[in-house]
Amino acid sequence: MSSPPRSFKHLAKSAFWSAVPLGVRKRAALGISRSSVLSQGHRLRLSMLAVGDLAESDNPAFHKFLWSHHLAYAIYYAAEERFRGPLESSRLELFADLERHLRELGVEPGEVDSILDVGSSIGNNLRYLEEHVFRSASALHGVDIDRPAVADGSRYLASAGSRIELKAGDMEDLDAILGDRRYDVVFCAGVLLYLDQQRAASVVRSMLQRTKVLCAFASPAHFEFDNGRLEASETRAWDMSHFHNVDAMVAAAGGHVVARRWEPGTLDGRQTIYFVFARL
Repeated sequence: MSSPPRSFKHLAKSAFWSAVPLGVRKRAALGISRSSVLSQGHRLRLSMLAVGDLAESDNPAFHKFLWSHHLAYAIYYAAEERFRGPLESSRLELFADLERHLRELGVEPGEVDSILDVGSSIGNNLRYLEEHVFRSASALHGVDIDRPAVADGSRYLASAGSRIELKAGDMEDLDAILGDRRYDVVFCAGVLLYLDQQRAASVVRSMLQRTKVLCAFASPAHFEFDNGRLEASETRAWDMSHFHNVDAMVAAAGGHVVARRWEPGTLDGRQTIYFVFARL
């Protein structure tokens, strides 16, 4: 992935962009995303900057606009690239931990029949689990707000004979998407950061309520100290996403943390580890 803008908050206040009506800038962001002249990195930066002031006035709406239209960071989720390339290091770590903690609860991976991925994008994480961890599972479901990614991933998975089913929808409205369906394993990786504290806590609660055995969360690690020490969520400067205390959200939802892992530093120079495994 390209390096982030040096100070997104500063660039978002550009006089040029703020002088243009938001509706016009949204259309400009969509046009930028379709450009065949600009590099991925430039498309990412420009589409974010076009609606940058929305990040401060309505942060969730900012991220939802980008993701739902497959803009900015979403452009890195292309089926041909993601399914054929190796899984991200942090995801491999997450799934290895998930498998281990299930066994500690007395559940073998072969006994897991249903999995839900909240924020699944094209379904590449689910595909890894289908092929390498939960080979006997009959239900592997994913939900994501990015309709182009869901459509792209669904086509690829169908051609590969996968059992995975992806649905387009907002993770804040799982009841409308899934009804009262519950799953043995529920997880989200790299998703909660795009919601503010109150909304993220609500999604954590909803996920725990749908979990039969174990729920797993992977969220960006705070760069100075363990996220479990955060008294309130903090905003990450470059993309206006959030560092959360998922441990506290689990507790507030009436759940308990089965295991957790926070490690300073990064994997591959950019990915961090803050994993929380929980259940009601």
